Amino acid sequence: MKYVIMGALSLTVLAACGPATQSDNDTDKAVADIQDSAFNPNYRDYLKTLSSDEFEGRAPASAGGEKTVSFIESHFREWGLKPYDEENDSYRQPVPLVKLMPYKVTSLNFSGESAPESMEYRTEMMAWTPRVVDEVKVEDSDVVFVGYGIVAPEYDWNDYEGLDVEGKTVVMLVNDPGYATGDPELFNGNAMTYYGRWTYKFEEAARQGAEAAFVIHETGPAGYGWGVVAGGSPVRFDLKRENKNMDRSAIEGWVTEESANALFASVGKDLEQMRELALSGEFKPEPLNIEASLTVNNKFEYLDTNNVIGYIEGSEYPEEHVIYMAHHDHLGTDPVREDDPIYNGAQDNASGTAALMAMAEQFAKGPQPERSIVFAAVGAEESGLLGSDWYATHPMLPLGKAVGGINMDVMNVYGPMKDMV
Repeated sequence: MKYVIMGALSLTVLAACGPATQSDNDTDKAVADIQDSAFNPNYRDYLKTLSSDEFEGRAPASAGGEKTVSFIESHFREWGLKPYDEENDSYRQPVPLVKLMPYKVTSLNFSGESAPESMEYRTEMMAWTPRVVDEVKVEDSDVVFVGYGIVAPEYDWNDYEGLDVEGKTVVMLVNDPGYATGDPELFNGNAMTYYGRWTYKFEEAARQGAEAAFVIHETGPAGYGWGVVAGGSPVRFDLKRENKNMDRSAIEGWVTEESANALFASVGKDLEQMRELALSGEFKPEPLNIEASLTVNNKFEYLDTNNVIGYIEGSEYPEEHVIYMAHHDHLGTDPVREDDPIYNGAQDNASGTAALMAMAEQFAKGPQPERSIVFAAVGAEESGLLGSDWYATHPMLPLGKAVGGINMDVMNVYGPMKDMV
């Protein structure tokens, strides 16, 4: 992964330097400078500090999260980056959030002639409500398998075609068809598109009118184990919205692969066969002829986290800019884990944030680039890309003038830093 990252960074350095063609020696020097800054002692210090117990897992709007924001901001100020809010001399972009705390979640119960056994919360399924309400109930909702749950006109793909899922519970596969087949002509092959992310799948299910939406977890296609889904705190965050997310499905969640196998087997079907069916050009949504019921009791509160944004103004093309981005948050703490309650998140994503800081430090030494360089440490990524979402709708410079962007997330590290992660 190191070489992919460095190659991408070198392309971005060239974009920032303006339209003139650089010699091979200049290119080699630009890459070498970035490599030095990404793997110098300062990088190691930033990584070690951000992932230390003192920062308490960097959860949004927590004491550890505030320390993280202050740490990044103080360094941006020290290096002389221009602040996001020049009028108030602040590098902070407030991101208004709602904190959702499901304190009681029932089992996922089924009814019908061939109904399977209930799925237990955390061990076999995870569920929550994105709606900012005290309680949601899904009762006797028809269950439908909708393949990958994707509507992508540019790929001529519609898993919901000909189906009305209003008030129903949809079950879908994780990732996208390109990853499943490895076919570079199908979506982006092994490179996941946004259609493969769980955030998109829940968004699309809501657009289709689904009452509840569940993604089938598989470690390979998801990129993480079930422990990441169910092992941490059930507390979630979302952007504060006037409609209190009432346009979202009442229930969102995951089910384990084993539970999905049992679910399909109970109705005379097989998960592997359903996966193959979902990849065929003949796929049609498959009603499972059972009903689902589940209740979530919720508490919530409103608060802010912050993106931390600084920039170096371009000398020739100040509105044209390159964005370097990394999310500074992680999962925080889990009081149930008495022996080690802190999720330190050295790789995810102290590594990327440390790289962002090291690069900002390097660029601040000069010379001034011809295009502007924006350094954005965004928050609440683990909660659904919320800081990035907010920045996309409230950018510091017009996004139409952005000529390139690099996001750094879960960077692999080597040599002396390996032991830190």
